[in-house]
Amino acid sequence: MDRRSFIKTTSTIIASVALPAGLAGAGEETATGRSILPMNRNWRFHPAKIAGAELPDFDDSGFERIVIPHTNVELPWHNFDDREYEFISTYRRLLIQSRYNRCAYG
Repeated sequence: MDRRSFIKTTSTIIASVALPAGLAGAGEETATGRSILPMNRNWRFHPAKIAGAELPDFDDSGFERIVIPHTNVELPWHNFDDREYEFISTYRRLLIQSRYNRCAYG
């Protein structure tokens, strides 16, 4: 077995033992009655601030589809200007609240 295969195999085994069994479950109910909902997928990204993007009926069909965490700009490891990554971006995701998961406070 070469080094790469060994690392892949052992890391998979360690991860499967170390992670809780229901970590990847969508909408799983915990012992305390809370629901755990995955929120990393179905985000939309635009590399600039867009006026009105916070409105529910905003058309974001031209935005890039991404998964969070997300790298908004790829930079080299060394010798880059800090201003290359210091900018405001727009992220959007549609959240639908079911009537069964409503907060008691409104």
